[in-house]
Amino acid sequence: CVVGSRALTTALDPLLTRRGFREVAAVVVLLPLMLLGPILSGLTESVAGHSDALPAIAHWVAWTPFGSAWALGSDVAAGEWAGALAHLGIAVATLAVLVALWSWRLADAMAPRRSAGGATHVGVGLLARFPATQLGAVAARSLTYRRRDPRYVSAVLVVPVLPLVFAFGFGRLGFLVAVPFAAAMLGFSIASDISYDGTAFWMHVMAPLRGRDDRWGRVLATAVLGGPIVLVLGLVGLGVTGRWDLAAPVLGFSLGSFASALGVSSVASASVVVPVVPAGSSPFASRQGGSMAAVGTQLAGMGVLAVLGLPGLVLSILAATTGSLILGAIAAVVSLAIGAAALLIGRASCRERVYLCV
Repeated sequence: CVVGSRALTTALDPLLTRRGFREVAAVVVLLPLMLLGPILSGLTESVAGHSDALPAIAHWVAWTPFGSAWALGSDVAAGEWAGALAHLGIAVATLAVLVALWSWRLADAMAPRRSAGGATHVGVGLLARFPATQLGAVAARSLTYRRRDPRYVSAVLVVPVLPLVFAFGFGRLGFLVAVPFAAAMLGFSIASDISYDGTAFWMHVMAPLRGRDDRWGRVLATAVLGGPIVLVLGLVGLGVTGRWDLAAPVLGFSLGSFASALGVSSVASASVVVPVVPAGSSPFASRQGGSMAAVGTQLAGMGVLAVLGLPGLVLSILAATTGSLILGAIAAVVSLAIGAAALLIGRASCRERVYLCV
């Protein structure tokens, strides 16, 4: 186990030295932790349902590098000396291979690094795919951050996991219930946008950038990424539950919650700037001095979203319980109308420059 861990670490050295890989790996590790309950429950049920097959599985695993060393004790206890020698040979051969791999990769890691000359970057990325306007520049920059900044990547990766967590606790219907909640979380992810900008926000202040272009640019970047995610989650939830009759209220309420969250977070990000971890740090780290402000902003935003989403929620529940398609359509229209109004009001709350937002 010790040699294997060292061999794996040295083998991954070229990747571990890259900041992007470490940050993405840290986010990927979070996903199984969020699903730890469902994973353990599923494994327990699987083992309980196939307990008769466990001896046969253990027999075959004992002849692999992963199980040979663990089979020695039972071989000796049972007096099966031929099997013990065979398992010992596999374990020693595995150890030798791991030591050789460790030595080889360690020597390569300690060698002088050559400069990666000749690497060039062609084009300006997403900036070339958006209109050459202030709004397009802000949207392209924000969307680039959401693709490369782990603080944004972690927020996006967590969203598709929420329906699975809800489904574990409330059954298949929980998957459907979680979609509006996930949409609201995804829309509220820009509540710390200006805080995440850090000192780079001076460019927005010094440039002749209108506040409405800044707000709409950030909203557009999140909508381009989050809109398809919300739709896919909603369609998957409808397919899993088989409740296609609830397509209108579920999708309408989810998209309305997403739009409302975008409007509320647009005001929150410009109204309250909190200390956040700088770019390049772990997305799970925290910075002292800003916890109360951040928590207060989150609670206030979620409270406003709860009030805005109450009419659509009530109508959606009535449509689901009565099976009325008319109520479902009304719920969708009301949710989308409230979301659009919240988004427009959030944009209108800014004056000509973003740093003059209320």
